[in-house]
Amino acid sequence: MDEKIDFVLSANKLYQLIIPDENYLYFHSNLARNHRRLADLYLAKHDPESCLLHLNQAFYHAKCYDELPSSSHYTSPFISFCEFDKNTYPNNEEVNECERLRYMMTTQGVFDTLNKDPRFIKLVEKLT
Repeated sequence: MDEKIDFVLSANKLYQLIIPDENYLYFHSNLARNHRRLADLYLAKHDPESCLLHLNQAFYHAKCYDELPSSSHYTSPFISFCEFDKNTYPNNEEVNECERLRYMMTTQGVFDTLNKDPRFIKLVEKLT
């Protein structure tokens, strides 16, 4: 479990290295999914505090992605020549990132042990 956590944390660090100004644009989606995966892993390790921390990070990145304009430029010196255009990344699903996160938090059973935690309930409500 620790090795899996280290892999995902390392992936997130790579995003931070390449995009130090945190203008992640498209990569907010990847970070949201990575943080949700970390939440899964920490919960499997019986660490609900770290799980909730990463669920909140997943929410932050999902919300950032959902609120992106249809087109924008990266501002990091490493990729400032790149442009993000939502139309280039067609979404075949009929849900946005926040809806996807809410679905994963409430229907897959992974987080059932947190269903009565007020912090979890509040986060689910934010995703609605």
